[in-house]
Amino acid sequence: MHGKADEPAHVHGRAEPLWSIHYLRALAAFGVILFHTLDGTPWPFELGAAPAHVLAPSTLVSVTPLQEISSKRVAVGQKVQFSVVNDIAENGMVAIPRGSLVEGTISFKTRKAVGGKSGKFEVTFDKVSVRGHDYAMRGMHRQEGKGNTVAAVFATWIVSGRSAVMQPGQFAEAFTAEPIPY
Repeated sequence: MHGKADEPAHVHGRAEPLWSIHYLRALAAFGVILFHTLDGTPWPFELGAAPAHVLAPSTLVSVTPLQEISSKRVAVGQKVQFSVVNDIAENGMVAIPRGSLVEGTISFKTRKAVGGKSGKFEVTFDKVSVRGHDYAMRGMHRQEGKGNTVAAVFATWIVSGRSAVMQPGQFAEAFTAEPIPY
């Protein structure tokens, strides 16, 4: 049927060197070829060891900040750290363990102002670290300080609002943005 290893084999009417077909089959059989996610990062499993389960994108994840975040002290573009509040389980298996780190970025901020205006900030969730691999997250949390508008009506030049503060133990909601194997 086939000639020697260096003789071409005819595949779809084209002459292909026989060694190239065997080489590609060997690569696939031994799992050398890695899948890549849309952003170009390698999938953590090789071809021969595909994950048994995958957590779907848009899965809700409750997070809490590791340290106090205050509109007094943050700047737009600053990275802030959160942790996952509860295990995210599916099919009786933990996909994202409680305590996994989540990174967010301060995407908006105002300070408190005269006239009873409160401080505000927004955190945009970027990624979650699960078993040594980073996966994209999406979602945003807005934190506002308490205004003081009633007092401001009577004493506009003295009264100001309060800074926005988010404490550890306070929950925010983020979502997975890509499949997470487990």
